[in-house]
Amino acid sequence: MMMRRGAYYLLAYAEGKQRWIPLGRDYSEALHKYAEVERGEPVPLHTVSGLLSAYIADRTLTLSPKTLLDYRLQADQLNAVFGDLRLADVRRPDVARYLSLRGNVAGNRERDLFRAAWNWSLNSGLTEASNPMAGMRVRNPEGKRKATLGYVEDATFRKLDEQANPTLQMLLRFLYLTGMRIGDALALDISAGGQEGIAWRTGKTGRPMLVAWSPELERTWQAAANGREVGPLFVNRKGKRYSLDGIETMFARLRRKAKVAGVTLHGIRAKAADDVELAHAQALLGHADSGVTQRHYRRKVRAVKPTR
Repeated sequence: MMMRRGAYYLLAYAEGKQRWIPLGRDYSEALHKYAEVERGEPVPLHTVSGLLSAYIADRTLTLSPKTLLDYRLQADQLNAVFGDLRLADVRRPDVARYLSLRGNVAGNRERDLFRAAWNWSLNSGLTEASNPMAGMRVRNPEGKRKATLGYVEDATFRKLDEQANPTLQMLLRFLYLTGMRIGDALALDISAGGQEGIAWRTGKTGRPMLVAWSPELERTWQAAANGREVGPLFVNRKGKRYSLDGIETMFARLRRKAKVAGVTLHGIRAKAADDVELAHAQALLGHADSGVTQRHYRRKVRAVKPTR
């Protein structure tokens, strides 16, 4: 959704052509119409389904495609239960019971989306109904996923490094040195490398990041660029940017070749966070809250001192 000559428009693409769909001059009305276009049918904004559609539409330009897809899947689950309800009719016990019946981590994510959308609507003046989830502490228990439970030992990382082809070798070293998400690394262009280091915005939150050069990071960057001055940093044999699916497939083959199980590309990011001090890890991963770093990325067993 974009502002153009004092009015809001949806810039859509079809068969390679641009199409400007007028949404009106009023922000609230524009969001409502945007939601209708996305769903293909009118949606009352004062209902839960209308609220979720408008919130996701508002976030379209600031969140990654993967996050938006997750939001839409979560909204589908919520709409199956709450979709037709007016916001004023949603009660706190209803949400708590929903969370209890879902009984899984996905339920937590759906509740978080519901609460964030409601707060957004209050801040935007789209509703005056108080948020029934404000201060709610009911939450399903969460555990770490098996595939990323353990710390990636140095010996395991060396096995992967030794068996990897040049592209994966550079990518794994790059992920470890920078702590980047795999999606952010694959989205990097060579232009991101400057005098001070590598500058980019995280695909998940849009937060600006800058990782300073070290001799090893600079060598890895130069090897990946391979003399090129423009274009994607990591490219395939045809000079095209790697897709996430393509890299995941290559990494699965590498795991089998190196006889290493239970390691994911995300686990390399966690290893980067585990091999430095907590404050350094928080900054490297771009977390606003050190608690997130501590809970989800610090997996190494650390020795503690005795009382005396």
